[in-house]
Amino acid sequence: MDLADKLHTQTNGRVVAQHRGKLLGGSSGINLNLWTHASQKDIDDWGALGNDGWSWADLLPYYKKSENYLSPPADVIQKEDIDFVEPSCHGEGGPVQNKFPPFYSDFYDSWSPTFANLNLSVDSDPKCGQGLGGAATLVTFNETNARSYAGNTYYAISKNRPNLKVLTNALVTKINFRSKKNRADNLIATGLSFASAGKSYTAKASREVLITAGTFQSPQLLELSGIGSNSVLTRNNIPVLYDNPAVGENLQDHLLVPLGFTAAP
Repeated sequence: MDLADKLHTQTNGRVVAQHRGKLLGGSSGINLNLWTHASQKDIDDWGALGNDGWSWADLLPYYKKSENYLSPPADVIQKEDIDFVEPSCHGEGGPVQNKFPPFYSDFYDSWSPTFANLNLSVDSDPKCGQGLGGAATLVTFNETNARSYAGNTYYAISKNRPNLKVLTNALVTKINFRSKKNRADNLIATGLSFASAGKSYTAKASREVLITAGTFQSPQLLELSGIGSNSVLTRNNIPVLYDNPAVGENLQDHLLVPLGFTAAP
């Protein structure tokens, strides 16, 4: 993947780093620990485009299932004006723990009242998908203020399952498919090829193959396996199993644009 060139031409000559979570737990182990939800309208719009099952009503139960919201003490609620929290939009008992930050500087003491004075305070709980305005954001910290992420939650509680085997220092190179008898046949994944310690291996699937390699690696893996734009695959001498020009295109990233101000004493 030649990410640098594409980013270079769209950011006025600036190259933007794309951090990768190459560890157990993926990028949840290196992100900024912010627990935020998408806009309810954005999710519903995806469904309106013809994607059955993509709606806020369908997604919210899974948001809640993944979460263990730790309620703050009363003094934090009063100090930081976070009484907008709607418990029905938060989960309890899920693997990933989150809470409001346990530490606040003098900046935060002024931040909330300033937004309130400008009538810019959040109008509802953002976790309900409709909050608009300024509000403190939940962070993925556990009770001891350590990072709570997929590696020390989902993996930790599942690692002893007899039907789970995790290989580290291994790179999947291709999804393998059953040969099609004719053009009308569906592609059926039969397993995958991967490399580890300089050797190549093949793993066969008895039921299904799930691709969860992230924003960049998932489409790349599809292309390496013969699913993607005919022109891209042909140019790289990859046999075309399914021509889909949308694979690997139209990345829409959300940029972090911090603004700094000097406040009057």
